[in-house]
Amino acid sequence: MSPEGARPKEWQRHLDALQTRLSEADAFILSTLPAIGESARLLNPLAADPGELKKYYAQFESESTEENLVTLAPLIYSYGCPEETVHALHLLMADMRGKLLKAEEKGFQLVTTVASHVATQYQDVSLADKISDLCLEAARSCANPNAVRECVLRIIEGAAADTDRDRAKRGMAKRVEAIAFSLPAEMLSELLLILRLLQSFDNELASYLGRAVAGARLGRRMIAA
Repeated sequence: MSPEGARPKEWQRHLDALQTRLSEADAFILSTLPAIGESARLLNPLAADPGELKKYYAQFESESTEENLVTLAPLIYSYGCPEETVHALHLLMADMRGKLLKAEEKGFQLVTTVASHVATQYQDVSLADKISDLCLEAARSCANPNAVRECVLRIIEGAAADTDRDRAKRGMAKRVEAIAFSLPAEMLSELLLILRLLQSFDNELASYLGRAVAGARLGRRMIAA
């Protein structure tokens, strides 16, 4: 965002209204996430000398909590992620396993989104797998279509971390298939929409997703019956 002194005066009322709406929706932190076109893989600017920024990363590295990751998110998107911070992310994802995960919670969505960004940027398949497994676990109790979308999107992003494209597609399809057979029946219509969209992008992927589509259709028919 441009500095306040450089903004045209007529912009301010629109910016104020937008900030108010984001705050009312408890979504202001999401304004720090990248826009379309801002997620290209870049060289890590912190690799050579993190300078004064190091202390902010060190806080998360010494105490790998969800709250500290949310605080660090703007810096991760702006400057990247040192190796020590990536390791701390692995520890956080492992610590979240086995806890009561709720895909509807903004905190869960933000933490997995930031971690997924790091995994895809640095092609860290192990980290991507941890995130995908968390989303698979959280999806089992989804009661909101948006939460279903968020879980499936993180699994799709996780597949992008693997440079072996066939293995990535197969792994993604298996996880989405597991969601199709564990998702609450009322959410299957939303999942079917996502699956059909994915199938339209790639013929090979369409065949891998066949079982997931069949499972979602079967579950939806059982409701109708």
